[in-house]
Amino acid sequence: QNGWSIDEEAVMRRVESHRYLRCTLVDVHLDTVTIHVRERVPKAYLHHNGMTITLDNRGYVLEETLDNEATDGALVKVDGLSVRRCALGQKLNLSMAEQLETYTQLLVELEAMKGLSMIRELDMTSMDSIYLVTTDDYQIRLGDETKIHEKLRAFMITKQALGEMSDTRGRTGTIDVADPAQPSFMPDDMTQWAE
Repeated sequence: QNGWSIDEEAVMRRVESHRYLRCTLVDVHLDTVTIHVRERVPKAYLHHNGMTITLDNRGYVLEETLDNEATDGALVKVDGLSVRRCALGQKLNLSMAEQLETYTQLLVELEAMKGLSMIRELDMTSMDSIYLVTTDDYQIRLGDETKIHEKLRAFMITKQALGEMSDTRGRTGTIDVADPAQPSFMPDDMTQWAE
């Protein structure tokens, strides 16, 4: 087939008909067509209508199962998304579009910062008060969906500083980065900290 007659959009759609593949570029030259493909990797899950839905970091539905226990411990549990519709191989359809944008930005940024493996839960029930929970039980208050990069960076720096302090080991609390310029930490049990 002549390279110039190739419908790049149709090629992308055919590649992406496989729910685990994302076509990033179709590069057509005179006698060569190169298709750039990335694998969609499970990063999170949510419970919806009695099903467990596995998602990639951009909100594409990769798996659906009736088994609520069939989740990988490495995946982030997501709560509070206003799911209107979800279909295998498609992006979640939410009644609040900003939720999907924020979800994507959070997961992509955390992965880029090598911090996604530290997160166990993401709660987006209130878009004015978004929370993360780490695998070691720290709560991270992000506030609203603005300045996500700065807030996640403030969380990573604060969490590292807490880990380096010998008197914080084995203790948990809330890291508040709603104002990323002034992150704060409030321990869960103030009496332990007074000792």
